[in-house]
Amino acid sequence: MAQRDLPRNFHSDEYGGVYAPGPLLLLPAYTLLPFIRSPVGIQLVNPAKVIRRVVGLIVLPFIAEVLWVGFTQKRLPDSMGHISLVAFALAYLIASLVVFARRWYGQHHGAELHSGEAGYSWLVWRTTVPVGACEQVIVPLIAGVLGYAIAHTFSIELGWWLMAAGVSLLIMARWEYRRVWSQHQATVDDLIRAKSYEDRMTRHESMQGGASPASASGPIFADLSDDDAPSRR
Repeated sequence: MAQRDLPRNFHSDEYGGVYAPGPLLLLPAYTLLPFIRSPVGIQLVNPAKVIRRVVGLIVLPFIAEVLWVGFTQKRLPDSMGHISLVAFALAYLIASLVVFARRWYGQHHGAELHSGEAGYSWLVWRTTVPVGACEQVIVPLIAGVLGYAIAHTFSIELGWWLMAAGVSLLIMARWEYRRVWSQHQATVDDLIRAKSYEDRMTRHESMQGGASPASASGPIFADLSDDDAPSRR
């Protein structure tokens, strides 16, 4: 299938005028990007950020469970599945490091990819389904349904994280759509502004062309010449 011609989808505060959602709202989605989207820029898989997320995924749920048991004196369900969440976190770490290594190699060999590029899901690249339907409906729904199934089978922690990631992917996709539209609108506004300036210049030049020569403020060099023939010695 032919490659789809899609606009660049980079995450940054540059040209666009649409503010990004809070980092916590996008955090679950970022942990899925190395698995479901391509290409992903080097900044989104920065090892320092990825390691912090992985440590948080491994440590914070464990601390929350200990506090819950300590305060409520209730036994946690056997299907909490913290090991599954740890396995997901480690898989995310490995996938991110692989993408980071590829981007680092590409940047040193002439590859042109924005460091904040978030790419598009494999569903977008491999089908002709509209981008909005893929990123705002289908992909978040798949993540949510998968998380719901996992939460009711072997891992409550991983399941709830994937459901949160589905909601986060929806928020991210809505922001990306608004950002692309804002960029498009800004380009149209700039084009209209340029045409308006061109029209004003055309009217100005036509007004200048209709002015009489006598009204010109500059000297007329023909009047400064000597009409008499030069004398001979």
